Amino acid sequence: MAQIMSSAARTSVPCTACHGLFFLASLAIHQKTCFRKYAFVDIACPSCKSLVRSGVYHNHVASCQGPAAVPPSKPREQQPPRETGPIGSPEPDGRIKCQKCKRSFTPDRVEKHQSVCQAHERVEKMQNQSIEHLQVVTWKPPSREKIKVRSGII
Repeated sequence: MAQIMSSAARTSVPCTACHGLFFLASLAIHQKTCFRKYAFVDIACPSCKSLVRSGVYHNHVASCQGPAAVPPSKPREQQPPRETGPIGSPEPDGRIKCQKCKRSFTPDRVEKHQSVCQAHERVEKMQNQSIEHLQVVTWKPPSREKIKVRSGII
């Protein structure tokens, strides 16, 4: 059994995006879907060692000419922080935080979650508004006189 596990461990290759182990034959198939799912993860190019988003990794590697000549670097200007879009900006692991509840999701799930999360907020707001508009009515039993009048005793 240990010999089978060690031979499987030697032939498996890690995915560069999710770091899961796959056999070499199925790695290319897995990476196509994995790179779409984790499109915002930065991966180092094996040729030029520059960081490339996994969504464009295969195109970059196919056209990469190797290590690029590095021009002398100029001091960077301090740029104002970018505004996040309606979904939010990606974290280093490629996930995106919900702007309402601050939970992290993969890029393919965050938009759906935020629509539900915002809908949940709207439902709570509507429920609170409807409760405010209700008048509280307390029931009192009828007086003995009213009972006598209705029953025809008086």
